Amino acid sequence: MVSSNYSPSTLSQLPAIQTFQMDGEGIGNIPNAVNLFRGDVNLPLDLISLPGRGDLDVKVTIIYQSNIQNLVDTWNVEAPTGILGLGWSMPYEMIAIDNRNTGSIYDNRYYLVSGGSANRLYQDGIAQDGAWNFETEDYKPWDIKYYPKEEKWVIIKENGIKQIYGGKKDSFPENNQYIQWGVKWGGNNGNWIDSTTNISGQESFALGWNLAEIQNTWGEKVTFSYEVVDAKEIGRGGYEYTQAPYLTKITALDGRTITFNYEDKQYDNQIKEYQIPHESSSNIHAYQDKYETKFLSSIEVREEASNSLLFSLQFDYQLENVYLNDLNNADFYKRYLTGITQKNPEGESLPGYKFEYYTKDINNNIHRGVLKQIVYPAGGIATFNYEKKNLIGTDKKTTIYGQGIPRVWFGNDYVVVTYYDDNRGNLDIKVYSWNGNWIDYSASSGGFNFKLDIDSLQVVTQADFFALSFKQTNQNVMNVYLFHQDMGRFGQWSYENYFLDLAASDVQTHLAVGSNFVVFCASGKGDLGLYVWNQQSKNWDNRGENITIDQGNYVLDAFGNYFTIGIYDAAAKRCEMLLYYQDEIYKNWTRQRHCYYQSS
Repeated sequence: MVSSNYSPSTLSQLPAIQTFQMDGEGIGNIPNAVNLFRGDVNLPLDLISLPGRGDLDVKVTIIYQSNIQNLVDTWNVEAPTGILGLGWSMPYEMIAIDNRNTGSIYDNRYYLVSGGSANRLYQDGIAQDGAWNFETEDYKPWDIKYYPKEEKWVIIKENGIKQIYGGKKDSFPENNQYIQWGVKWGGNNGNWIDSTTNISGQESFALGWNLAEIQNTWGEKVTFSYEVVDAKEIGRGGYEYTQAPYLTKITALDGRTITFNYEDKQYDNQIKEYQIPHESSSNIHAYQDKYETKFLSSIEVREEASNSLLFSLQFDYQLENVYLNDLNNADFYKRYLTGITQKNPEGESLPGYKFEYYTKDINNNIHRGVLKQIVYPAGGIATFNYEKKNLIGTDKKTTIYGQGIPRVWFGNDYVVVTYYDDNRGNLDIKVYSWNGNWIDYSASSGGFNFKLDIDSLQVVTQADFFALSFKQTNQNVMNVYLFHQDMGRFGQWSYENYFLDLAASDVQTHLAVGSNFVVFCASGKGDLGLYVWNQQSKNWDNRGENITIDQGNYVLDAFGNYFTIGIYDAAAKRCEMLLYYQDEIYKNWTRQRHCYYQSS
């Protein structure tokens, strides 16, 4: 919604208002609105533009995406429409986390959400003032800092523009409009976030940080306001969680305001635009369900001093059910945006946008519910026709071949196949990745020349990497190969190899993987290999140099950001289980002993 495409040549000019009525090229851009890779319509409409000084333009843009074929056949518990109806969205910037269903900061993955897409943020050290430094996954030359105590993010871009997200006033979630809150249990370091009305041990924590303001190098700013009308208390007298935030106002640097007005969605016996996943008992809430109960009805643009209305945009809708199995089912009615009209302060209107959808005379051969036609303010008409296409160049089958004993392991969208030829002492490693057809990758032309124990060969997979290990038969060594998918090159992999000296040839080797690390060891020796993937440098960092374990027989496993190892010392008749968990912010591993037993 905010653009920094402003030209310095207009610095001294009075900012002008531009709306879609002045967009003479709108219909000419329709061919560019079709995604040629997917065949979807991806249509942005700029509704309001307020140019400003020093890269502080303000834009209000809505986007239509036609990939809604599954939504029309899904009830509104799982697929309700947003604030603009089916297929339409009004994205605004925020920073969000994927907490992987826990309340622990160690499990968080951070994303910068902008323009309807998300860019992963990776932590990269701690600043002297205690702020956490971050980088974007695709690397942008930005200074990105997160201040945990203030729940505030500051991003300074290469042109000097500063964007501030979040920022809390006090410890009460209801008083902090820029933060989306969740509730966890176990105090500040707790991680339990399931459903309960028990308020003992409750603690609020941030799930998202809304864009609060944008500043240029002269200190001028654009500010944003939000309303959390659907905040609910967990348990009687407990903390509130954010059910849904709504952008309510943007204030441009010259004081003009853009106000967003909402109305309640329909919810009765005839039409239920949304469903409450878990009904509360006596208005006491146990579940932290997220759903929207309002739709955008209008936008108003006003002057600063007088607060007088300059113009407004009115959004018109209709409710339709195109679910063929039950056209009268209240849970399948969807809201459709049918028109956008500009009105002056006296309520007089000019021609606006009109939208028509495939909601009449429907059957299984029609792309039901999708955008059919746009009538532009100048009178031009754009019509969209859809037809089913069978993808060419795809095949679910492929022929694999190799020489030797085969082994197969499965990843998310790839398969690891190995062939070991003992006569030649050769291990061939192949990876087949699927994205509509099979893409094959060979780790080394001709394979790896090792004499190995085939029974020790093991592979452990993760979403975008896997680890392979084996024991050699002609020397006491455990070989470990770490493979990672190349970013931006689907089906291509890079690997690094490591080894671990063994106490004897007959010892058992162990291999496990977490969300971004690989750990391995061998019974009878206290050495442990631990390598963590570094997304910034695109290689594996050695983090096991300072970790030693007692000698014995081992059991090893890993999950998420931790691994556990069971150690049994037969001579001392001692057994213990250790847990190591990763602090991704401070880049260290913490050890905890969970149980210890020694027989007398």
